[in-house]
Amino acid sequence: MQNAFEMIDGRPTATKDPGATLDYTLDLSEWLEAGETILTASVAVRGITVDSSGIVGGNSITLWLSGGQAGTLASAVVRFATSSSPERVDERTLYFKIRNR
Repeated sequence: MQNAFEMIDGRPTATKDPGATLDYTLDLSEWLEAGETILTASVAVRGITVDSSGIVGGNSITLWLSGGQAGTLASAVVRFATSSSPERVDERTLYFKIRNR
């Protein structure tokens, strides 16, 4: 699991090799209320490919990402809804510096 996000200019950013296919996890456990879980999640990407994604343990979303062009900045917008009533809907944007390693 790749959780090497660091805050750069206030944005969670990871370095990704264009030839790599890796998993990246967005852990929302601190954001969720007690007993609340993630029910649905969708991902929209720019500059990379999302091979698959899924909810893990009710509190995290894992993305499998591939591709990208070296020297560019890519992003993944993760939109999710929770089990609360009414459901809470939010989104997070993750950024990826595409660089040959």
